[in-house]
Amino acid sequence: MPSFDPQRPALIIDDCPMYRTAARGMLQKLGVSSELIFFAKDAPSALEQCRNRRFQLVLCDYNLGEGANGHQLIDELRHSALLAADCVLAIVTADASAEVVRGFAELQPDGYLVKPLNFSNLSKRLPTIAHKKLSLARVHQAMAQQDYHMALHLVDNLVIGGSEFSLSALLIKAEALMHLGEYEQARNQLVGLNLDAEKGQVNLLLAELSLRQKQYPLAEALLLKLENDPMLCALAKEKMAIKLLRQQRVAEAYAKLEEALAHSPKNTQRQIFKAQLAMANFELPAAALSINAALHLARHSFRETLSLHQQVAQLTLDLAQFSEDNGQQSSLQRRFAEQCRRLRGRFQRKDYKPLELLMLARSNGIQGYIGKARQMLADYHSWLEQQEQHQPSVLEDLELAKVYQLLSFPQEYKAQLRVAQHSLLKLSDSDQSLMLQRYLSKWQERVDGMQAKANRLKEQSQRAYRDQNFERATGLLVQALELNRSDLEIPARLTTCLTKAWPLGWSKSEVIELALRCRELLKGSSLSSQPRYQTSSRALSGQLQVQELETSN
Repeated sequence: MPSFDPQRPALIIDDCPMYRTAARGMLQKLGVSSELIFFAKDAPSALEQCRNRRFQLVLCDYNLGEGANGHQLIDELRHSALLAADCVLAIVTADASAEVVRGFAELQPDGYLVKPLNFSNLSKRLPTIAHKKLSLARVHQAMAQQDYHMALHLVDNLVIGGSEFSLSALLIKAEALMHLGEYEQARNQLVGLNLDAEKGQVNLLLAELSLRQKQYPLAEALLLKLENDPMLCALAKEKMAIKLLRQQRVAEAYAKLEEALAHSPKNTQRQIFKAQLAMANFELPAAALSINAALHLARHSFRETLSLHQQVAQLTLDLAQFSEDNGQQSSLQRRFAEQCRRLRGRFQRKDYKPLELLMLARSNGIQGYIGKARQMLADYHSWLEQQEQHQPSVLEDLELAKVYQLLSFPQEYKAQLRVAQHSLLKLSDSDQSLMLQRYLSKWQERVDGMQAKANRLKEQSQRAYRDQNFERATGLLVQALELNRSDLEIPARLTTCLTKAWPLGWSKSEVIELALRCRELLKGSSLSSQPRYQTSSRALSGQLQVQELETSN
């Protein structure tokens, strides 16, 4: 049986000093030199240790006190490749619930040790946990280095040598063949494996292979077999959601992903996937709930990114833009302001500034502060001129298109839509690209639909005005203004209508606020200098006794 390298260090990650000391004593009894046993009490110290040393054994507790937990830590260690390919990783936890174990299983630890830990259990369990990993160490190293041809060679040698782990090595061989694009060879390899203990992994790889080859009925049949697997059910349901997405069955994909999250709720990327599926179906409230859940899960971890914070804020603005309830819109604007404050507290100004300027421009535009919105847009372009190396993100490209639309720059809007669509096509994640393209298309449909409805209301208002039904004409224009603030004819006509009649049941203060909104929307436009508007503005100012309405330029 292969044993640990006496020259390689071991790491104990636990927030409890007593457990760290006890684990150290047990490892010493197993022959690990005291000079090669290192400690970490939390995620930051563990990450620092793994950056500086090539550990062969890591014992990681789940509960690490304040900050990142063990799941978040292992997620980052795997993502950043800070663990050696042949490192034996054992999770130590007092919580052996299905949810915790299933969540860790997706991060592929080599085994679990249940607290309270004693030497008798450790001496029996650790060699068993380590045996397979150490036997296949060179194969794992070749795979980590993306030297797939070497991995194939090493597996063949193990098989020829009659290794007790030949079947497991052949499973890795199938993965290497898939990386090399040798799909038929990989399929033949997998179909020929007789791995009772790893049958689920075989079916999972066959399903992934079927997805890559767009053999969706076969992928579905394989994944259905795994939906009741206690460890692989969440991953199987997620892959089923991917299959449904690629078949344009977005609502079904969303429902399937909800099932996956019910089994394994601590997966941040899965919550982001759920949010993007909701966006693809233009279910904005559901998307906002999911993206906020993702941000909550990402707290204290490397997955709490600037992009995630920005997606949260952008979806809040989407909700505000498409809300026809002024009270709800105000609440969403306050939420957006708080999200911006949190974002500024966590990231560098140079990184968040360009998209923040665009989001603030849209926020002001939604509220009717067109002058402020245009100034924010001008500030954004000035910022770009000073940053020659700046490469806009996909989120920035999308936001700029939305701002152009809201501020009535039709040519710039059309041009920026093409830029945003091109950026989406270039995304490395084709599924994310598909979802965001669909979202953008539905966003355009919603905007166009609101504009069309506003135009109908405007026409109905004109007829009512001609019939001297001024109260109805005013009410219709108020509705139109909520749907489309980019059509400046609406606030200009509304100012005229307000000199004839107020909306039913409105107070003087509410009418003043509306009149000032119309003035703000028209500020600096050609319509604001037309004699008809000037006359209406003066008349309304006199009626309301508000001098500010007279100064319209």
